[in-house]
Amino acid sequence: MGQIKGLRRLAGLVMINKTLETNENEIFYDALHIFEASLRGNQAKLCHYLDGVPCCGARTEREIRNQFFRAINLITEMIRRESDS
Repeated sequence: MGQIKGLRRLAGLVMINKTLETNENEIFYDALHIFEASLRGNQAKLCHYLDGVPCCGARTEREIRNQFFRAINLITEMIRRESDS
């Protein structure tokens, strides 16, 4: 069950990253809001990006981590670009 949850988390992060990298303005901020809400599990609490995916396997965990930090880099780049203009 952990592997399935991990793969779902990975697929979600890949989808969010595709949206973040190809869109700007309102769509970017909508995707950012979805990313932030998914990290919290739609609750008002702090969560780790690997919460809820125990025993998903080392490879899946590594890929989730890579996609998470890719999202952070995309967000940082967009904010940097907007503050420069």
